[in-house]
Amino acid sequence: MSKVKQKKRGEIPQVQKLAFPESEWSRFMKAKLVEIDQAQGEHERKWGIGRVITLVPSVFRERFYAQSERVWDAQGKQDEEKFKAACDGMVRAFKAMDAWAVSEGLEPVSQVKAVEGQTERGLMVIVQTEADAVQYQAIRPDVRQVWTIAELEQMVSSGIGQDIWRLKEEIPFRTAVVEVKQERPVAKPVAGGASGFEDIENDFDVDKPVGLPKMFTLPQKDGRK
Repeated sequence: MSKVKQKKRGEIPQVQKLAFPESEWSRFMKAKLVEIDQAQGEHERKWGIGRVITLVPSVFRERFYAQSERVWDAQGKQDEEKFKAACDGMVRAFKAMDAWAVSEGLEPVSQVKAVEGQTERGLMVIVQTEADAVQYQAIRPDVRQVWTIAELEQMVSSGIGQDIWRLKEEIPFRTAVVEVKQERPVAKPVAGGASGFEDIENDFDVDKPVGLPKMFTLPQKDGRK
């Protein structure tokens, strides 16, 4: 059974790729989601991912969450009029957060050469130098995983990093994304069969009696051993 991904509070539906044939509703929905995606991208490139929403007053944050819920609700009902209004309101919400950040004198993260990205472990940031890392963390003390190019180079120079580097070198002229999976080693079958027993090479012949001493024999009722 497939699991439905649970949305987080304040999360916005992701832009989806076109799939033909597209319904009229699907084209409309995806076109409006691009507008939100652009507004969110501009906001995050300037102020950082998930930064301002944690700093605004609680009332502001609740309104932002409520607006994102309207987007999900209208999408589920496939109501074009409500969906358009909800998406337009979401774009205004990001602009309002921009204005709040400016009025509060927040320092933009865009002045530091940094790349932010959400991972399964949380927010990760890559900067060029140690000086950039210090400056970035002075702006965003809430982010702990700030990596420099030198640190990444050290990681690549050891272990599986060398293999990933080599694979990327072997795939020129296109984006080389290497997926890393940690799997338990699986024993290779010696012979055919899928029973779990037939695949294992026997050390003894099961058709011949085993000449080993009996160690756990039970006493017979007639006294025989």
